Amino acid sequence: MLSKHVIIFRIHLGGKIIHILEDYSVRKMLYFLVFLIALCSLPGVGTAASSGNITASKLKEEGVILKNNTMVPAAAVTKALDINFEMNNKTGQVSIWKGTMKVVAKKNSKYVKINGVATSYTAPVQLVEGKLMIPVQLLKDAFKIKVSADYDLLHDYLKNVTLQSETHKVTVPVNDLYESHHKYIGKTAWIFKHNMIINNAQGSIANGVGNLAQVKITKIKRDGVLGDWLNVYFTHNGRTYYAELDAYDFESGFMTTSPYKQFHFPEKYWKKIRESVISTGMTTEMVYLSWGLYDRHYEDIYSWGTTDMWVYESSYGSDHYLYFYNGILENISSY
Repeated sequence: MLSKHVIIFRIHLGGKIIHILEDYSVRKMLYFLVFLIALCSLPGVGTAASSGNITASKLKEEGVILKNNTMVPAAAVTKALDINFEMNNKTGQVSIWKGTMKVVAKKNSKYVKINGVATSYTAPVQLVEGKLMIPVQLLKDAFKIKVSADYDLLHDYLKNVTLQSETHKVTVPVNDLYESHHKYIGKTAWIFKHNMIINNAQGSIANGVGNLAQVKITKIKRDGVLGDWLNVYFTHNGRTYYAELDAYDFESGFMTTSPYKQFHFPEKYWKKIRESVISTGMTTEMVYLSWGLYDRHYEDIYSWGTTDMWVYESSYGSDHYLYFYNGILENISSY
């Protein structure tokens, strides 16, 4: 039997610990390092200081993008901008006012009255994950708020939006993936651990989640440093974790159909798969579930059957060569 081990590099950069899987290869790790160092050296990267009589703040609560509209948490943003806000939980009516300007809206309605004049917005005032969200455009229209956007230069996505009045300024982080990934929130999934890093709620690498463990997804957002990676938050056995993985690997990393219903293997093989262990006699499906996708493979088809060689490359040790005959693992070699 052979188990697959993954080395994880921890890199301190700009106060954040970045984990990079060894299996992405040292060359790719170095590419990430060069890019991250270059990004941090760009002008304007970092936290801007407030100036003059402007009171500046940055929220922890996130906004979202819905129907191409940037939405921000109403209560937190209006408080930061020194604008009055009130919501009637029974009727769903929302009132936002300052001085002679008053906005009246209703939850889940795209129609809004600004000082009695009716207008509409593509994305209505609505609850998102228990917080009332309002369109940034509504604040611009009603209170002449200035808005600036902070985009990730490499991956072209909205990171933050800053709203500024004559006296206050607030920066709001934006979860631009909410609309495309919210269908997974609250769903049960089976976690496919390969090519991802699992951390506990404190950000330390966690070992309490096995391969194909059943979890419940609670939140999905972009990684704060690597924009094409995701942070997927989930609960397992009453504890909170989050996985760091390439966005490309999300759907294979979090299986929404139970593998135990999709495949009918003897329990002795399921035990090995959960431990990421392989042995001769396993099928290609078993090996894939245990070790993930190969780096290279070579298949030959003959009149008497098929042979297939799977290669798992390693930068820190021997490469593993797996030899299949008619879909059954016959031999394992390391060089």
